[in-house]
This record gives sequence, C-alpha cells and structure tokens, in this order.
Amino acid sequence: MRLTKEELEEIKNKYDVDNLWSWSRVSAWHTSKYEWFLRYVQHVEPDRTDCIYGQEGSYSHDIIEKFYNKEIQYDDMLTEFEDSWNMSRNVLGLKFNRNDATKDESIAEKYHENLKLFFQNHQPLNHNLHTEHFALIHVGNNILQGYIDAWYQDNENDIHIIDWKSSSIYTGNTLTEKSGQLVCYAMYFMQNGIPIEKIHLHF
Repeated sequence: MRLTKEELEEIKNKYDVDNLWSWSRVSAWHTSKYEWFLRYVQHVEPDRTDCIYGQEGSYSHDIIEKFYNKEIQYDDMLTEFEDSWNMSRNVLGLKFNRNDATKDESIAEKYHENLKLFFQNHQPLNHNLHTEHFALIHVGNNILQGYIDAWYQDNENDIHIIDWKSSSIYTGNTLTEKSGQLVCYAMYFMQNGIPIEKIHLHF
C-alpha cells in the first residue's frame, strides 16, 4: 500500500526535512541537472506520453505482486500480461520507438516474447515474499524513501532484496552502476539491525 501525501508530510515533519528523496529523483539529478530542474522545480511534465516502457513495467510489477500476494493463480500471470499488452499496444497505441516504425515493431516483438517467457517459466520463490515494502533510508542529513519490489528472509535468516526488471539486462560495470537503488535498500536493512554480510541483492 502506497503512503498518502498526508502520511509523507508527517514523515517530513518528524525528521524536519523539506523533501523526501526518491531513487528516481536521485538518478535524475545525476543524469541531467537541467531535466531535474524542469521536473522537480518547474514541475514540467515529460513529453513522452506515448512511451510503453513505464506502462508495461508497472503492469508487470503488479502482476508478479498479485501472484505472490495470492490474488491470482500462476497461470493467470500470462493472461493478465497479454491483456495489459493488448491495452498498451492495440488500444492506447503506446510505442517503444515513436520515430521509427520498423524499430518499434522489432523491439515490441522481442519485449513481448521475453515477458511471455518470464510469466510462463517463472520459478516461484518458496519463501514468504514481502512486496512493495515501504522503506526510509537515512543518507547524511537527507531522507530517501522508496518501495522495495520484493524481499524475503531465507532459512539462514539472510535477507534477499529483489528488484524486478522488465526491460533491462545488466552485466559487467553496468551491473554495478545500476545497483544504487538496491544498495540504498540494503542500507535500510542495515539501519534496522541486519549485518551487511546477511544481505543479498538480486535483479
């Protein structure tokens, strides 16, 4: 359950901070300070209203979350994905590449097939999985807030933190560069008494 604006305001008042940072806000700052200014100071909405990545990523997260929360059965995941895909592509007309129809279709074909394979072949984790877990992380004088996609505690009492990815495969240096959000979530558990050697990060 996502916190309300009122609940977030209470947290800001409790810790006497003007802002609660999110990973997307941190990432935007490091990527382009000008775009960060437009988005978070001027509140200019991005012009990519027809981009499918965010939409399908959110749908896919919701589907896997509903499965682990026992709201749907295993076979329902593929059905729900196909329904979301039809809505995104055929009803809303969302695109992967709005400037090149051939590239758009090529990316869409691969994306669709990969997500189908995931929902058809996902090996369920045999642990009590916590999903969309709200976390507050102290970073210097700042407070970072976020929602952990999923985490569980194994039989050795180790903590496993999972970040579901629907459109990226990270290897080599990129794997390290893209792990910042997971590292922040590891800090959350460390700040709640879990030793670092008992924490494991997963994409």
